[in-house]
Amino acid sequence: MTHDTLTPGSTYHIYNRGNNGDITFPEPRNYEFFLRLMERHLLSSADIYAYCLMKNHFHFVLRVKDESDLPEKFRKRPFQAFSNMFNAYAKAINKSTGRTGSLFEKNYERKLISDEEYLRRIILYVHCNPVHHKVCTYFRDYPFSSIHEYLKGKKMLISDSLPLQLFDSLENFIALHEHFQVNHSGFKNINPS
Repeated sequence: MTHDTLTPGSTYHIYNRGNNGDITFPEPRNYEFFLRLMERHLLSSADIYAYCLMKNHFHFVLRVKDESDLPEKFRKRPFQAFSNMFNAYAKAINKSTGRTGSLFEKNYERKLISDEEYLRRIILYVHCNPVHHKVCTYFRDYPFSSIHEYLKGKKMLISDSLPLQLFDSLENFIALHEHFQVNHSGFKNINPS
């Protein structure tokens, strides 16, 4: 599979980091801008289950929509929506900071998620990533994560019906996040940033 391959109807963990590990979100407003770009570029092509934007990397868990549900322009190339978003963000950051060159280290990485257990674990991993990187001590404290859309019930980017079904309830969803953040062994079996 090439980096650009995304199959309609498939679920992925997509992630990337700044070139040479550099900061990709220099200011708080950059996180908000990136989230607006996600809304503009990705919602027509994917159901987003989880995301977390860290200072020098990001994670998404999402399902590419079925081919018949994709906008016509992305049916043959569903990855194009992602490329458009990443390029728009990189150009804006380069312009605002006076930098040149690649903002991201490489093409985005993606791992196909083929079973429900891995999907549950990767959602937990993504939401607890700030704890793993010692940015905060509690997953609820990190502001640039989709966990807040679940907790507040205000969906802006996420499609929460499947994830909540996988965890049986919002209460169980939260309890498993709390367990996962305390029991860091969950991070050992998931490799990326």
